Amino acid sequence: MAGVLASWRKEHAMAKNAVCLWYDKNAEAAVRFHAQTFPDSAVLAVRCGPDCHLSS
Repeated sequence: MAGVLASWRKEHAMAKNAVCLWYDKNAEAAVRFHAQTFPDSAVLAVRCGPDCHLSS
């Protein structure tokens, strides 16, 4: 039974990727575009420096 379960897990495992993108301009719009392009993607956080202006 353990072998069957291990085989099932291996067959149904999904890769988990974390991506960090750096843009000089329009970064937030670009990141949101990328997140909409790939299924099951999401923007989890937006961080920026003191000169940053985030959209609402």
